Amino acid sequence: MEETEKMTVYAEDDRKAAREELDKLNEMYTNIIAGPDKELAEEIKRRVGGRIRELQSAIENMEEMAMNQD
Repeated sequence: MEETEKMTVYAEDDRKAAREELDKLNEMYTNIIAGPDKELAEEIKRRVGGRIRELQSAIENMEEMAMNQD
């Protein structure tokens, strides 16, 4: 059972921290993809792009679940 489902006092802070770190990761990812090294950009897209989309989806689901509990 996840912290959000238990509605602990820490869940909101955990969600906020997860969102902040994902935003940092997305910024770094975007900078690399838009950067001058196209070979590196393609390698990062191939290796990391799917994982970032999975994290994005998981955090959005966690946030949505929290909003529905309020």
